[in-house]
Amino acid sequence: MNMSKRVQTSLWASSWWPSAGRGLPRAYLVAGTLEPFFLANATRWADALRDAGAGAVITQRVGSHGDAFWRDEFPLMVAWAFDR
Repeated sequence: MNMSKRVQTSLWASSWWPSAGRGLPRAYLVAGTLEPFFLANATRWADALRDAGAGAVITQRVGSHGDAFWRDEFPLMVAWAFDR
C-alpha cells in the first residue's frame, strides 16, 4: 500500500502497519464517541480482524472526526506503528 492510501485510511478512523511478511498486519483503530457511525464501524473491524487472527487495537476517545482529534491521536498511532 502506498503512503497516501495509508494516511487516507488513518484519517478515516483506522491505521495499519504491514507485518513484514509475517501473516496478517496489526491494526490500530480509533473512533470518537461523538460519532456513533465511526465507532460502530471501527468496532466491527476490530472484531473481524481479531476473529481472523490479526492483532487489533481499538481506542475510543471522546471527540469527533476533526483536526483536534487527529492532532492528538496521530502521534499515538505513529508510536504504536513503530513499537514505541
